[in-house]
Amino acid sequence: MRAACEGRRRRAGAGQQSGKVVSVSGPRTREGPAVVLLHGLFGSASNFASLQRTLAATHRVVSLDLRNHGASPHAPGMAYDDMAGDVLDSMAARGIGAAAVLGHSMGGKAAMTVALRSPDLLRAALERNAVVRFAYLKPGE
Repeated sequence: MRAACEGRRRRAGAGQQSGKVVSVSGPRTREGPAVVLLHGLFGSASNFASLQRTLAATHRVVSLDLRNHGASPHAPGMAYDDMAGDVLDSMAARGIGAAAVLGHSMGGKAAMTVALRSPDLLRAALERNAVVRFAYLKPGE
């Protein structure tokens, strides 16, 4: 389903992408490099309102309510792989081929999972305040 307007918040169930994510974006922008913003735990896309306004002058800004947050409907599961799939589905539904993905806390972990799943769709990834444990692989693993 295509979002009618990227400048307004919609009720849960309206403008859903794959039945999981509702987009909430700042000022309507259709041109420029794409930037996807992902909020932290218990947050919503509106947490990025001032950043959206600033970036909208030169970028296409899409801020998403991750599953079970903000205006997104309830969805089973909260695995980062599920959230990354939601983000990738939302990007595809909006015709975004590649984007800079910025995430805070839980959104940062989702952004890193997007990077691992589809590195070809990332122009850049920025994570802020996510607690991450790295598993070190031996050469050849």
